Amino acid sequence: MRAVPITRSDIISLVMITLAPVLPLVLTMMPLADIIKVLMRVAF
Repeated sequence: MRAVPITRSDIISLVMITLAPVLPLVLTMMPLADIIKVLMRVAF
């Protein structure tokens, strides 16, 4: 039995499903290149 009843894949799926409707709006407000730069700064 796990201490937490959800797994990492459950959390990733939830985040992806939550962000999917917002993605077209974000792409109209910011160019894809800028979004990638921001994600790279956050990740590394």
